[in-house]
Amino acid sequence: MLIGVDVMGSGVDPNEASHAIFDAIKSTDTRVELLATNELSLSLLKSLQKYSIHSQVTVKVLGEQIRMDEPPVRAVLDKPGSTLVHGVQELSRGAYDALITLGSTGSAIAAAKLYLPPLATASRPFLLATIPSQSGTLTVADVGGTVNPRLAFFRDIALFSIAFKRAQTGDTPVRFGLLNIGEEATKGTGVHQKAFSLLGELANELEEAGMRAVFKGNIEPVDAFSGPIDVLITDGFTGNIFLKTAEGAARYILSQLKASHGEDNAIAHEDYPGALVAGIDKIMIKCHSYSSGKALQNGIEQARSYHKKNLLESIRKNMLPAN
Repeated sequence: MLIGVDVMGSGVDPNEASHAIFDAIKSTDTRVELLATNELSLSLLKSLQKYSIHSQVTVKVLGEQIRMDEPPVRAVLDKPGSTLVHGVQELSRGAYDALITLGSTGSAIAAAKLYLPPLATASRPFLLATIPSQSGTLTVADVGGTVNPRLAFFRDIALFSIAFKRAQTGDTPVRFGLLNIGEEATKGTGVHQKAFSLLGELANELEEAGMRAVFKGNIEPVDAFSGPIDVLITDGFTGNIFLKTAEGAARYILSQLKASHGEDNAIAHEDYPGALVAGIDKIMIKCHSYSSGKALQNGIEQARSYHKKNLLESIRKNMLPAN
């Protein structure tokens, strides 16, 4: 398989990136095409020379990049020759089996919306993250794609996320909840209160279709990692803050444990890949712009795993049939 990697906008050192790519694709048939502007491409080529993966890695030099501070949609439209837009278009036409981007989240979502086909009934792309929890892993969506969604989008997010979880766990009932400031149905904004009712109705529809899902109601942040849920539904603004706060807290706690006990073998957020750009019929992963080489390596490995397991087809089979 061939994975495109848009490295622009990333803080990853070229040497660290090269080592990460080597670790991710050694002893596999995976090929990687790095998308970079001229200056960074020279550094990457120099760093890659020390590894025995020359036949598996190419560097595509492009004339421009989309900066973090640019308006996402305008940047995507104005810069068709950027690393991100080139990568998304190559993914669209099937040249890449998967794409990883470390740049602007807004621009990644905009490019996916403009150039990539939707999966099933999804109205627009969003970000789906998999993070560790007491019960194993927790699927959280949206974590940054749409900061102020319409009510119907909560249904789209839930349908896709439940299908994503079912694709990995089989017929085990999926427990899902709505991130909110309290457990009662009257908590949160008017949109959250309506979303509570909407998701309850969706659970009934899924049960009637034999797709075994249980709506656990509102979930407070303090219970998200220990509560009995598999999927946490939220809007992109709240979800992004939730995810970054959790990562920051975890980083602090792990640093304190290391300082006091000298241990460095606990789970770190870099051990989990970036977020899946969900709702599209292609495999696209958004890594943090501040991702480490380890996170980049795991993103490549996850993209390969999704491709080999035919994730998108499994999600399609686990979606609620259209009326």
